[in-house]
This record gives sequence, C-alpha cells and structure tokens, in this order.
Amino acid sequence: MQQTSCLRSSVAGRIDATYRQRGCTLPALALRRRPAREQRSSRRAAAAGAPAAAGAAGTAAAPRVDTSLADWICNNGGAVSGAQLVYQEAGGGVDRQLLASRDLSPGDRIIVLPRPLQVLDAPPPDNPRLAALMARAPRAAGREAAAWQFRMALSLIAARLGAEGGGGGGGGGGPLAEYIRHLPGVAPGVPAPRVAMLLTPAELSELQHPQLAADAAAQAHFCAWFASDALAALPGTGEDPFGGRLVDEALLQWGLALAMSRSFGFKRVSGHAMCPLIDMANHSFESNAEVRADEDGTVAMIANKKVPRGSPLLLCYGRHSNADLLLAYGFSAESNPFDRWAFPFDADVVLGAVQQFVGASSPTPRPSDGLKTWQRTALAEMGLIDPPQGQTRGRRRQEGEQQQQQQQQQQQQQQQQQQQQQQQQQQQQQQQQQQQQQQQQQQQQQQQQQQQQQQQQQQQQQQQQQQQQQQQQQQQQQQQQQEQGHGGEQREEQQQQQGEEADEQLQRPIVAIGGEPPVQGPLLAAVRVMLSEDRKAVKSRSAEELGDWDRPISAAHEALVMKALVGLATVLYKSFPTTIQQDTRTLADADAAAAAAAGAAAGAQPAAGGGGRDGGGDGGGAGLSEGQLLAVRYRLAAKRGLEAATRLLLLRMRELLS
Repeated sequence: MQQTSCLRSSVAGRIDATYRQRGCTLPALALRRRPAREQRSSRRAAAAGAPAAAGAAGTAAAPRVDTSLADWICNNGGAVSGAQLVYQEAGGGVDRQLLASRDLSPGDRIIVLPRPLQVLDAPPPDNPRLAALMARAPRAAGREAAAWQFRMALSLIAARLGAEGGGGGGGGGGPLAEYIRHLPGVAPGVPAPRVAMLLTPAELSELQHPQLAADAAAQAHFCAWFASDALAALPGTGEDPFGGRLVDEALLQWGLALAMSRSFGFKRVSGHAMCPLIDMANHSFESNAEVRADEDGTVAMIANKKVPRGSPLLLCYGRHSNADLLLAYGFSAESNPFDRWAFPFDADVVLGAVQQFVGASSPTPRPSDGLKTWQRTALAEMGLIDPPQGQTRGRRRQEGEQQQQQQQQQQQQQQQQQQQQQQQQQQQQQQQQQQQQQQQQQQQQQQQQQQQQQQQQQQQQQQQQQQQQQQQQQQQQQQQQQEQGHGGEQREEQQQQQGEEADEQLQRPIVAIGGEPPVQGPLLAAVRVMLSEDRKAVKSRSAEELGDWDRPISAAHEALVMKALVGLATVLYKSFPTTIQQDTRTLADADAAAAAAAGAAAGAQPAAGGGGRDGGGDGGGAGLSEGQLLAVRYRLAAKRGLEAATRLLLLRMRELLS
C-alpha cells in the first residue's frame, strides 16, 4: 500500500511539473468563443437546482420594489407584465432579485424588449469611430473577427460615458441611461461580478486548477494589452469615439466583466445583446423561464412552467462547467451536473497513471515510447499527439505530388500572363508618351514650388530654434518620467511574454474527466487506444465511436479502461494541495469569522457553490478575501466532482466484471 502511494505521488508530481513547464501559471489561452444559446444571462447564481436565496438572513431592512427600470421599458416601446425588481439591503451591500409579481403560466410573456432597448455588440452605423475601434479589438480564438466580448464591452462603455455626459454625445443622459444606472459597478451597493479575469495572482493560485488560472490570466492579459495599446492613445485624436474621455484598464475590465456575464446569444438573430431587466434573473439548472428572440431582434422572457407570485424568476445560463461559469459569470455551482476537470493532454502523464493502475511491471520515464505505431497514428488522427515520423514522410510525398500538379497549372497560367503582358506593354508605350508631356508641365510647376519652399525653409529655421529650446525642457521632464515609468516598461515586457505563452498554450489539446458521462470523449478514446491490442478494432472505428461511452470495444477491454481511468482520476485528485475536508473546514471557519465580525444582522455568507448575480462582497472571513473564498468554493466542487466521477467509473467496472 505504501508503494502504491509513492507511485501516485510521483505521477502527481509529474502532472504538477508538466503544468509549470508549460507556463500555466501565466496567461495561456485566448478569449473563448461562446456558442450561441437561447438562454443566457449573467450575475449571481442561485444554488444549483434550487430557487435563489430570498436575501440575506436576519436583515432588518424591509425589501424595496424598484419600478424605474420597468417603467423605462414600458415608456420606450417595451412591455413588463409579471416581473418586479426587489432590493434587499444586507451587510452594507444590496441583494437584487427578479420576482414574479403575479401567478405565471407556461407561455406567458413576462418582459418584451425591442431592439433599441438592447446593448448590441454590432458596430453602430451612426458611430464610425466606435466601429473602427471594435475592428481593432483582440481576435476571437480561431476566428478572423474581433472577439464579441470586446465589441460588447466597447459598446457598453460608450453607452455609460454617454449617460454620464461623455462619449461625444453632447451631454448627459442618453437613451440607455436608466439601464446604465442599474448596472453592477454603477448602482450603489452593487459590485461588478468577480469573474475569474479579475482575480489576483494569489487568488488564482487558490483555484488549484492551472488550466483555469491560465485561461483567466490570459483574459486579463488581452484586456491590459488592448487598454494600453489602443485605448490609452485615443483622447485628443480624430479616432476617439468617447469624446475625450480616457477608457483605462479598470473601465475596460468593468465592460468586459459585464459583457461576458450579462450577454445573450440567439439562434434567430446574429450577434449578442444585453437585455435590461431580463438580465436581473438569477441562474438555476432548473429554470422557470427562458429567453427567445424574434426575427426582427425583439427579445422576450417567457415562463416555461407555473411560477407562483413572489417566486424568483430563474434562467439557465447554459450547460457550462464550473470553470466556464467562473470565467464568464463569476460564480461556481456546488452541484453542477455539467462540471468536469479539464487539463492539457500529455500522453506520458496519462499513460504513466494508466500503467500504475493496470498492472504495468515497471513504469518508465516516458511511457509513450512503448506505444505502437498504429496507436500513435490513431492518437495523432484525434489531434492528441504529433503524427509518427513515417506517417509524416508519407504526407510529405503526397504534398510533393500536389506541388507538381500546382506547378503545371502555374506554368499554363504564366503563358497566358505573358500574352497579356505583351498587350499591356503596347498600352504602356502609349501611356509613356502621354506621361512625358505631363512631366514637362510638372517640371515647370516644381520650379515654382522650389521658390516657395526656400521661403518656407527660412521660416522653419526660426521655428526650429524655438523648438530646440522646448525640447531641452521636455527632455528634462522625460528623464524624470522614465525613472518613474521603469516599472511600467517591465509590465509591458511581462505582458508580451504572457501573450507569447498564451499562443503556445492554444496549441495544446484539452481533455476532461467528470460530468455525465464521467469521462469526456477524447480522453476515453485515448485510453481505449492506449490499452488496446486489437489493431483492427481500433482502425475500424472513428474517433467519435472510440470516444462513445456506450460503444466499448469489448467488455474485458472496457473493464481495463475503467480501471485505468479510476487511476487517472485518483492521481488528479492527489495532485491537489488540499483535501475536501480541509476546504470544507476553511469555508466553515470563514463563515464563522464573518458572522462574528458582522453580527447576525449583517447576514450569513453564501453557501458553498452559490454565487451573486451582482458580484460578491469585498471581504471574506478568517483572513481570506472574497476572491480567495470564491476559489476555495470552486476547487471544493471540483474535488467532489472527481469523487463522483470515480464512483461512476468504479460502478461501470464492477458491472463489466460481474
């Protein structure tokens, strides 16, 4: 038993070392492209599968109904029937919920928003400067267009500056001013959502998930880069769409956090939209409402089941893992049936763990060296490893034949081009004669211009003398600024290095374990191939078939695969620096410390796995920040998810062996 524990520790150490070698503590992944869904919102989540909390416990202040946003919608062509926004003050903050104001039946239209009442990520036709700036935003991973998150953030920031009296709108107010006043980070007592991008390095390390920490740090890197590279130089230029107002990194962070957490994507209309009042609904995997868009872009919130008056209106933000929820919305769900543990695929790490739990005689430093050529070929076709050397040569021969065919086509095209060139030469000779006449006229004009230039040069010499005096003064000021800005230069160098490592990380295939089924297709297919001795069985199946949970190669082989996956899940769990018991105790201590500091009237801390639609508080308990507590809740749910996956894998293995 002691020997097995040592073997597990060695592989766990190899996993941790592999992460460190790949720079996963630094930004490693570009902003992901989120698939469009009919149900998406943002902000504080109710506990998964249960109604949202009705407010902080023990709060003395009575709930307050806010009708201003609903009135604004109704006065501008929209409709609200059956929903009310309720505020509950708690512990110095504000908890907001969207509640049913009447009994609702399936199909009832609760909120209707025409296109002009929405914030869109599309370039505005009446603001070409903002459209040009959107085109300069960082690109989405694997796409040519700028990331919609950045486009939406810029659109939202322009609306906010317009509401505050900036943004080139010629005064305060603006058509979306009422909505802006209700947004997190603007509304009093309602903080912006604490998405993973906004966590500090210390808080990211508390996640104990290198892949997620790398994704979050990469988002932060692209935000900082765009703020310093594009936005900082805009004020005072002809390209500024914000009326001279500086959009710094903090304001861009606010815009991105709200764009990611409050935007909806639809099937009937392209792009994304932020939908006032609808986006106040909390999240639950058991939703009682959904959001739909008509072909003209009108968005409606519709009840999908009976909802009693006074009950929270709940939307499902999508079938996301906790990592994606934390990246986009700033919370994780305690009981998330779609959660999974994602990590970069490494054949040596995976096969090393597999060998330890299927009876390998002596694990090797590079277990993948023992893979057969056909196994390597199968893994390469799935995009998990590089192709074998022989296969690479075969592809090169095919490429050579294709190049020969292309050369023949190019020769034919060249002959046609030569004929065209002869015709063009004749035309050019005629044009040259005309140009000679024009040149004579231009020479006369140039002589006149030279005389004028001589006069201008005399004036410029006088101006240069004055400028030299000014430059001497500026040089002295720049020397002082350079001494102060040395730290900023180091930061730019770090950001550049982080961006390079982000591009490198994008090339690593990601696999996952957990959720339903308990192992995702690519990883299941890889382990099946690694443990198979039947070449024909593998070659006769596609990558999708090899990764299909319900289509094993054989019962005996599948039992071996399940045993190996149990071992891999165990190694992944052992790689955590803390245990479930330690994390549970940390959260309990934090709750006790918060209750003792604030008193019963301040309200209890959210339960593990719950989260806030409008962001969390500024402080935690037991010496931990709110971001650190958020990270502890995330990693606790991840470990419980790995435990659940292990139980399902063991159950399947026993069924196959019985």
